[in-house]
Amino acid sequence: MSVPTNGVTPPIDMDSFDMESAALTALTALVADAKAEGVIDPALSTEAIVFFYQALSVGACTMSLVHGDSATPPAAHEWNALFARVLRSFGPPPHDDNQHVT
Repeated sequence: MSVPTNGVTPPIDMDSFDMESAALTALTALVADAKAEGVIDPALSTEAIVFFYQALSVGACTMSLVHGDSATPPAAHEWNALFARVLRSFGPPPHDDNQHVT
């Protein structure tokens, strides 16, 4: 589905690019800090985590664009519970003291 433009190319808002760049810089720094604190597994790619966040954001925006008012998001507590579980999965794998290297 395309967004109707009535034959007019919408102007590019350079401020929105600056805001997006600043948001990505902040998110990248947040991920790096979380890795340094052991909250996010340092073996995971920062770029992949940032891309995941961007893809999730684009998907949510696309749902709203395509479905309009009929795109009803889940209740806040349901979304928060799901997203908390997703975020926890970025943590380091559990340490198993019973593992033995032979």
